[in-house]
Amino acid sequence: MATRKVPDASSKNSRIHFVTGSDEAEVRRTAQGLAAQLASPDAGEFGLEIIEASADTVDCSVEMIESTLQGILTLPFFGGEKLVWMKGVSFLKDTQQGRSETVQSTLDKLLKTLEEGLPEGITLLISAPEPDKRRTFYKSLCTLASTTICDKPDFGFNATEDDLIDWVINRCRQRGVQMEPKAAIILTTRVGANTGQLDAELAKLVTSAGEGAVITELEEFSI
Repeated sequence: MATRKVPDASSKNSRIHFVTGSDEAEVRRTAQGLAAQLASPDAGEFGLEIIEASADTVDCSVEMIESTLQGILTLPFFGGEKLVWMKGVSFLKDTQQGRSETVQSTLDKLLKTLEEGLPEGITLLISAPEPDKRRTFYKSLCTLASTTICDKPDFGFNATEDDLIDWVINRCRQRGVQMEPKAAIILTTRVGANTGQLDAELAKLVTSAGEGAVITELEEFSI
């Protein structure tokens, strides 16, 4: 399995959720599903605040962190609960923004707030693919939060074609579709061992076939 759960270190912070790992597609899919579970269905449009930005500059990264801070410190309208989703964070990677002292300083402010505990009724979800695991914020957040790691499969030097085919079949099963080995062989032959591209093609196949379907041939699908 590419996705694994890291046990909570403290029940006090059980309302902080972190989805991360090297598999960007799986981080996105897992976080989307978790957000649907965590958002209160009775809170309406005020029950979910998504903070999403390209964060391709230091200023944009700082603004995203500050917006998240503001979001978790602003209580929900009319009471109730609110999910704040810091979505698709890119400045936890080993990039210019990720190495910026200004960004790191602002992350320290966010970390201090999280360590003090979220206000009643607030839940925080952070999704961040391909993190730099050496950073203090990453290590601390993994300790504080209910963390889900979504890493790309490591087939190793001794991996065989069968390993990749098994991965494709299992990935389909996770998405609610069955794929017969013959179809999996055709798909891996066409796409190769790029798991990111394979996952994208599987997503299209599942959409075309429909949940619960059995994929026996690929000729009828556009790949």
